[in-house]
Amino acid sequence: MDFAKMGQNLGQSLTGNISKAILCIRKVEKVTPVKKGDKKEGADDLSPAEKKTIEDLSGKNGLNAKLMQRAQKTLDNGKTASYDDIKTDAGSKNFLAIEVQYNPTSLRLDTTAGRQMSYSGGAGSTQVQQYTPPASTTLSCELLFDDCNTMDAFMLAENPLTGATPSNLIKTGTSIATNMKDGYSVQRQMEGLLSLLTVPEARHVIFYWGAMCFRGEMTEVSTKYTMFNKKGYPIRGTVGIQIRQGDGSAEAVDPDAAYKYDETYWLNSFDKTFTAEGAGASTFSKATNNSFLNLKL
Repeated sequence: MDFAKMGQNLGQSLTGNISKAILCIRKVEKVTPVKKGDKKEGADDLSPAEKKTIEDLSGKNGLNAKLMQRAQKTLDNGKTASYDDIKTDAGSKNFLAIEVQYNPTSLRLDTTAGRQMSYSGGAGSTQVQQYTPPASTTLSCELLFDDCNTMDAFMLAENPLTGATPSNLIKTGTSIATNMKDGYSVQRQMEGLLSLLTVPEARHVIFYWGAMCFRGEMTEVSTKYTMFNKKGYPIRGTVGIQIRQGDGSAEAVDPDAAYKYDETYWLNSFDKTFTAEGAGASTFSKATNNSFLNLKL
């Protein structure tokens, strides 16, 4: 076990200096809207803005390649890239690096490949269809948003008996007038993620967290408001997102260029894991057989 890394992680936990997950999205102001009739149907179905987005993402000098290198260094050396590093990389390619408020509690990766079977019909007349879609992997996670302030949630800031004390003003970090004007709400951030699906270029995203870098198309966003203040503003909520890598539709226009499946990354992972000597397994995994129950403490 690497006690140096364990000590570093413990220190970061105590100080709250934990690296946050980052979602890199296209700067909308850099996208030229496509007018009706300008976009051709058929072989060349991608708008100039979409082509530019793909160019900035893909290739040896694309944003994805830069972030993949940073993620690999984190995996090899344990040194996590800072938010400023990611922000600089993203900005150079006309992307925004948005740091999440709270890290997701879990990440889910679902991969589909090989022959797929579908069944239809009733008893005695079952029809079976077989098809082989391209390999695709979908990352799913849930993000938490919170803008709950006690003074605002219970309207204490507007009460002259509770809101005008120096300690309360210092605690909120702003004046009562500002609170009453702007208020607290997570609606703007959560609806902003929903709006990504309405702009084709903005659906090309990169999810980056520590040693993980996943690029693809954001295909689903679901929001749920879980707390409201006395004014009715949503002040807490969750956003579930799905990012798909690899286009599974055979009629998609140039799917390899649009939402390319990172074959090189997954093949390297395969080679590093499934080797004759089992070099892919860490010393810790070998000692515990992948179970903490087998670790004698």
